[in-house]
Amino acid sequence: MIVPAALLLGLVACPDSDPSGPEAGSDPGAQLTPQHCGNVGLDHLWRMVQGLPPLLDQWPEPERDWSFYGDAEWPHLTFMFPSGWVAHRERDSHSLGVNVVRNDGGAMFRRLYVVYPNPELTSQQVVNLEREMWIPAGTPIEVLCQDTINANIGGIGQDATIMGVRAGGDLIWFAVNILYDPGTMGYGVGAAMNISIDVYGGPEPEFRRLAEDVFIPIIAQMWITPDDRMDQR
Repeated sequence: MIVPAALLLGLVACPDSDPSGPEAGSDPGAQLTPQHCGNVGLDHLWRMVQGLPPLLDQWPEPERDWSFYGDAEWPHLTFMFPSGWVAHRERDSHSLGVNVVRNDGGAMFRRLYVVYPNPELTSQQVVNLEREMWIPAGTPIEVLCQDTINANIGGIGQDATIMGVRAGGDLIWFAVNILYDPGTMGYGVGAAMNISIDVYGGPEPEFRRLAEDVFIPIIAQMWITPDDRMDQR
């Protein structure tokens, strides 16, 4: 993956996987084969969006030598990240987020929140914009799995798109979620309130390890309470 030199400002219909998870006492890592997205690491992320836990014996925890990242403006954006990676804060009048980039530039974790977004944008269009940002022009792109969902959650409208792609020698995961005001949040009925953007990428041979050892441990730290962990629902 070629990470942009300047990090400016910058959820789902494949065949269902077995929701029961691995058998007790088994080593799921030893027996997993790619299902939805052609890569076990992408499959872990796909399951999590579906509300299922990744097929791991236990949730991976941060290592002792990991560094701390916290944002005083958005306490929820707080986590530990691996040594050998650098966190770059993103901030402008409408967005707040972080890009955690491996020192060699070959892998990255991105989370961005956008408020008062362009009301004309759909989640699919935002994914396309992120693809243009992170994938160099002319790079062959193969979509391995994707889905879009439009729903109403307690009166709040939702438009979400997830996508796993192969771009050159890299795998990249995109997840975009847009929420709309039901008329009680102060934005105006049907107005786009915010967008959350997640992008995780790295070399295809390393992607499963990156998902299990870096991406999932960071994601799990940002759930609000331990009860948010999907294996405890």
